[in-house]
Amino acid sequence: MKYSVNTNCLRNIFSRQEIVGLAKESNLQGIEWGLHTLENATKDAVEMTKLTLDAGLEVVSFIS
Repeated sequence: MKYSVNTNCLRNIFSRQEIVGLAKESNLQGIEWGLHTLENATKDAVEMTKLTLDAGLEVVSFIS
């Protein structure tokens, strides 16, 4: 079984880098990223994917 975090409740409190760090510290395997706006979704998804993969985690999904 794999565990991940949904960032909708975290994204207004923590930066993306902090969320990735918290996920690593918590021994999670992935992140389900919440998107702020559809207008910036592509740009944001690229950045979120890079941060996630660079940390050795999986991108579970993107949600809005």
